Amino acid sequence: MKRLLLLFSLVSLPYLISFWGCTSKNRELNHKLNEMASNLNGSTPVMLDRFTRFDSASVTKDNEFCYYYTILNTTNADSLFSELKQTISENIRSQVASSPDLRIFRDNDVTLRYFYRDSLQNIVHDITITPAQYK
Repeated sequence: MKRLLLLFSLVSLPYLISFWGCTSKNRELNHKLNEMASNLNGSTPVMLDRFTRFDSASVTKDNEFCYYYTILNTTNADSLFSELKQTISENIRSQVASSPDLRIFRDNDVTLRYFYRDSLQNIVHDITITPAQYK
């Protein structure tokens, strides 16, 4: 029985250490991402152009970094955004792939989510950029 317990301990210990290490790394990353979101939120809301207001950023428990925008000054936010969605997606991918400031996303395979809402705060479009898309 002692031998079985010892064998079980020796076999399971590396898995427990590995699990704890992964969990600890995820928590550390989550903390860093939340700091980034908090820093961004300190200067929001901010108008980026005539139609787009950056409202906030947040981080999910799965370390997805989320940006929230509102489309203003138009009666049809959906139509306005539809015309630009492809260009916006390509610009985001390019920025994440090349910007030194966004290296934390590349190094940690962070998924980015961009939510665009109308003036009533209904989500009219969202863009998801996965690590496979920006690497």
